[in-house]
Amino acid sequence: MGRVLELLKVSALLLAVGGDVAWARPKGELWAVLVAGSSSWMNYRHQADVCHAYQILHQHGVPDDHIIVMMEDDIAYNPENPDPGVIINRPDGPNVYEGVPRDYVGSSVTPENFLRVLSGDAEGLRGVGSGKVVRSGPNDRIFVNLVDHGGPGIFAFPRSLLKATDLADAVLAMHRDRKFGEMVLYVEACESGSMFSNLLPDDIGVHIQRHFGHRSRRVGPASRARQPITVELSRAAAAAIADWLLGARCWSGSKVPEVFLNMVCLQSNCGSTIYAVSASSPNQPSYACYMDEHLNTFLGDVFSIKWMEDTDREDIRRESLKKQFQIVRKEVTSSTVMQWGEIRLDRQHLSQFLGGKKVASGGRRRQRGNDFCLVGLLSLLSSCGVLCKHGDPSYDVPVAVLESRIRSSSNPQKTEDLKQQLEGLRQNRTFVSAVMASLVVHVTDSDLDMVDKVMHNSHGITRWSCYSAALDVFDKGCFRLAENPYALRVLQPIVNLCEHGYTAEQFARAVQAVCTHDPVRGME
Repeated sequence: MGRVLELLKVSALLLAVGGDVAWARPKGELWAVLVAGSSSWMNYRHQADVCHAYQILHQHGVPDDHIIVMMEDDIAYNPENPDPGVIINRPDGPNVYEGVPRDYVGSSVTPENFLRVLSGDAEGLRGVGSGKVVRSGPNDRIFVNLVDHGGPGIFAFPRSLLKATDLADAVLAMHRDRKFGEMVLYVEACESGSMFSNLLPDDIGVHIQRHFGHRSRRVGPASRARQPITVELSRAAAAAIADWLLGARCWSGSKVPEVFLNMVCLQSNCGSTIYAVSASSPNQPSYACYMDEHLNTFLGDVFSIKWMEDTDREDIRRESLKKQFQIVRKEVTSSTVMQWGEIRLDRQHLSQFLGGKKVASGGRRRQRGNDFCLVGLLSLLSSCGVLCKHGDPSYDVPVAVLESRIRSSSNPQKTEDLKQQLEGLRQNRTFVSAVMASLVVHVTDSDLDMVDKVMHNSHGITRWSCYSAALDVFDKGCFRLAENPYALRVLQPIVNLCEHGYTAEQFARAVQAVCTHDPVRGME
């Protein structure tokens, strides 16, 4: 009954203000943090993705002092690059490296520095890189783009790991400290959904307030502006109103009044909102695409290519986060693109998070109907230029690259060397998998039924303290995960052991017994 009364209250208000409704948007700034967490020519695509993201923000008017870029910066002038100073993100594409700020490069690209940048800890970055941090306030918007390898609950940096719990803690602390109004995160990594699953609340905006401002009217002998009317609603009531209004976009005018399209609280005094999109589900790999035979590496990742090429095509002042999500989810067929957090934030236009300056479309714009009732019925086809419909799993990129080099080699000695590299890579992978199998056997005391469950099932992470502690032991005692990317592929059994009730202490004892090999790196 209370919800019905709230609906009636707002309906009466809307009728009362009639044509004088105006949306009072809070004034705020846009900040962006772009991170490529990998290094080496084999991982060319990650820095190419981030450089392309920078070009999008720059072209749409976001100033460089509000864009912070973190990347190893070992690609543009890599000895393997036949075009020094050039990075491309699609075949025959433009140089996306040009003008990219080198805020944090090399050894300064760490999870700790990333969290300092994001949270605005300028003192913690004194003397490090450019020193730039996000200096946002309660009305500001933040766009975060993370691109690299990943695993269950982790995102890799060149020499260490960012845990999902650390990211969530940092973002939620920023929310409590009112350091942003809205935050959007796009994450490209294997198992990237696990960075948000069961960690990112969908209700951190605690209440809804609406502000409706009237035009100035003459009242009595003097003219004065009437004060804005404030309506307080529960989240459920506001959501119901929004759903109804957005589902009935048949208006007599040429455009729905802006207020009706923004019935979700996005103002600072309503609490900040967080929305995230992951390239894959919590237990899927992400995929690389655009294998370049000339450069002998992949130029991009499927999810990143899809969202950025859609952005390049569209007028982002009109396209919403939701529309882009729907397009990208449909076009990315190799993994399941997912959204997390406050899903209703997806009604915002992309320009709110990528910049509002108008840019000439890089391709033929799709037809759009004038009737708001038909917008959601448009069936959109992919037009990626050279189509990027699918690709190789990120973890198989080293194999695909070596196989490509073998095919293109005309030198018998070089061909033989490449074959030996490929065989060595496969042996290393077999070794990593065998070590994990031995650890599982040791922890389960050779319970073969349990071994089979742990090695082949795929549980989500709920026992975070156990998993985090066991992960640290494996990282230090068996394989440095950031330096041995393939080892990220065998972490699921650690999750499963914890979920089946085994402890981090039991796993640590197994590591002591099994991981007696010398430290290794380069397990691609």
